Amino acid sequence: MCRSSKKIKNMTGEVTFNIFGMLTSDSAIEIDMALEKEDGVIEANTSSAMQQTGVTFDPKITNLSKIITVIRKLGYEVEITNGTVQ
Repeated sequence: MCRSSKKIKNMTGEVTFNIFGMLTSDSAIEIDMALEKEDGVIEANTSSAMQQTGVTFDPKITNLSKIITVIRKLGYEVEITNGTVQ
């Protein structure tokens, strides 16, 4: 999906989630791929070892609820640890 650098510079949100239920590094890849298909998600970086994912997104296009729904549809539980919109 093409995302212009102009959108990234204007306004981005960053959030970190604890993810419960990841068993392998394949789980992390699955989460990243699903999130990065979501309109407005700029980048997802998931660690199965840390059981966390960090997401950079455009809050004009998507929101935390939509991001959480993507993760839950994959069968994982989610807890927000922190987040900002700049």
